Amino acid sequence: MEVKEPTLSSLIDRSENNEFVLPNFQRDFVWKSEKQKTLLSSFIVNLPTGNFLSLEGKNDDFAARAVCYNNDIDAANSCVYLLDGQQRFSTLKNTFFNLYDEDKPENWRQVWDNLYKDLKYRSYLNVSCKNGIDYFGLSSLRFEKEVFFNLEPSMLEPFIEQKAIYSKDSQKYFHPGYNPKKDKKNYCTSAERRLKIADKLSEDFLIPLYDISNVNGHKLIKLVITKIASKRLEEIQAEVEGNESMIIDILTGIDDSIKDYLENKDEEKIRDTWSSLKAAWIKETTDFFLGLINNTVVEMKLESKEIGRAFAIFEVINQPGTPLDEYDLVVAKSARNRVLKQLTYRLVEEVRLGFDLPKSITSTIQGDKPTKYNPVLIGCIEDNSLTTDLKSRFLQMLSVISHCGLDESKAKITIDHLKRNKILELNEKQINDNYQLAITSVLRAYSFLHFRCGVVSIEKIPYKLMLLPIAYCLANDKTWQNKKAIDKIEYWYWTSLFGGYYRMDQNQQSKEDMVTLKEHLRKSNQAIEKRYDKILNVEDYSDKEVLLRNNSEVDINTNIHNAILQFIISKQPYDFLENGNVVRLNSWDIVSNKKFTYKGEERELTIEDHHICPLNSSKSIYESTKELRLDKKHILNSPLNRTFISKTSNREIGTHEPLHYLSFISAAARFGHCLPLPVETVFTKGPQELEQDFYKRVLERRFEELKTELQKELTSLKG
Repeated sequence: MEVKEPTLSSLIDRSENNEFVLPNFQRDFVWKSEKQKTLLSSFIVNLPTGNFLSLEGKNDDFAARAVCYNNDIDAANSCVYLLDGQQRFSTLKNTFFNLYDEDKPENWRQVWDNLYKDLKYRSYLNVSCKNGIDYFGLSSLRFEKEVFFNLEPSMLEPFIEQKAIYSKDSQKYFHPGYNPKKDKKNYCTSAERRLKIADKLSEDFLIPLYDISNVNGHKLIKLVITKIASKRLEEIQAEVEGNESMIIDILTGIDDSIKDYLENKDEEKIRDTWSSLKAAWIKETTDFFLGLINNTVVEMKLESKEIGRAFAIFEVINQPGTPLDEYDLVVAKSARNRVLKQLTYRLVEEVRLGFDLPKSITSTIQGDKPTKYNPVLIGCIEDNSLTTDLKSRFLQMLSVISHCGLDESKAKITIDHLKRNKILELNEKQINDNYQLAITSVLRAYSFLHFRCGVVSIEKIPYKLMLLPIAYCLANDKTWQNKKAIDKIEYWYWTSLFGGYYRMDQNQQSKEDMVTLKEHLRKSNQAIEKRYDKILNVEDYSDKEVLLRNNSEVDINTNIHNAILQFIISKQPYDFLENGNVVRLNSWDIVSNKKFTYKGEERELTIEDHHICPLNSSKSIYESTKELRLDKKHILNSPLNRTFISKTSNREIGTHEPLHYLSFISAAARFGHCLPLPVETVFTKGPQELEQDFYKRVLERRFEELKTELQKELTSLKG
């Protein structure tokens, strides 16, 4: 291992030439703004910022990624891979190097789209005097570099300002796409544009750090510093006008003869001395900023012969910080195939592409049937990265498919196949050969839950590992296209969910069901059909006593709450709007924020968890609605008193009692939400009936309606 101390400038140059690159098994850039500021303040005051660990190599050793960007590149023939220090170097490069083409602001989007979200910033150093602190000597135009040798990083942090670059803000001066017109027809030239930006920055005392390594001569940073100095000089001259002693104090260090110039009224010499004061501050300040790019860092370089240990080294050095997870290491192994794009990009492409929906999935849909599935809408991607749940399910399916295959009669699936060690046993060939089938099976399973089971977000899937048996079955194209098979899977899903089969030991149950469910599709399995008897009938979990809050010692399981709401949505009920206003609630329209017109206005279809009997009807003088909402043991917070309705209808209903608002919605809407009927009878409180008894009676009837509808649905699915 060789230890070097290259300048930041040299590392940036090497990265721009694709000679200093990231191996594609590196995790994404994740540092937030505050952490970036902490690093920058340490770097500016010239304190150590940690070592970089790199590996000499060839461009066919690993797939490569450019520093700061999330896309693949072709590395130089002889290159160096950055194994540790991505977050730090990306921060420094993004801060001190202009990633955008200064002379072609119209091309900003090409760069911006490929940058990580938390690098879509520009950093500035404020040189003004804040709260009496004047590190840059602006008040007297006397810069002393030595000041920075005594600063703690935290002392400088407040002076670092970051401005976020948003896609729609190109009219703002700090945006790389800022391109003002000088008249109605013509845009400014590069020089004119630079001058306008300098005017804005100097007004705010902001030094553009990204211009420090500008190959075109640091024109912007020099302009800004000059404008700040010129304005400050005018202020100082106005402050000391007529006070010779103050003038002498300020200018003596510039020219010892200033006293003589004043006595002789030598205006030319006096002007020259003032100009020299300004020029000295400009030079010293400019030199300080431009010198930052020549600060050195420590690079510990591994020789190319140590490439075989790269993965082990990579994992070890990450232990003190954010430990690598299974996904990172699987991506690392797959990167050994230089021909293929990085695994994450391939997976993101699969997710974004979506797929056509077969009739087997859409057969139960009422009204217009969707023809395409977009997994992004239910939360498979966030900030251009796969979400945690999708990564986990993908890895588990990849492990099962690679180790056990898809023939359930031969597959010997164990719990270990769902865990870290077996996942990390996968080799590069297994990963790259099977990734597409694994991601396809998981996305098909998500689509099944979305279109058949009312799931609007993967975060709200009641039991995450229930996805695996579904995915294992849907990896088979024939099963995916077969309506009877899909019906059987839905039967398994509701009976397993409401029958409490996954409330304990999910790994074991999921492992067993991957084989059992697939066998059930081929020849009905009595063990699965018997799960019907337990729906909404599991003690301390889903029975009437728990849901009615008769058993105060047992909390209602969140998964049951979600399951009830999702079952209602799976029935595609009508919204609680006035008669004549028909909007059907279904998962695909909800995630698409479908537009509908109500009372002459266009509205977005967003849903809210609605209390059928409002909380305010139960509160005492000592209780607030907020307090009742937080009281999970209150009967009105039972999922039996909840249903999804649109935000529009929820606002219309407000705190009205059920008898009032249910009177003007359609009978079809009441039926679709499994409300107990007739409304006039069920929701009328008897003259001698206590409030608590009234609520229990209403919710007991709702329980019966839900169970009846669930049983009807299951009977239909069984065929």
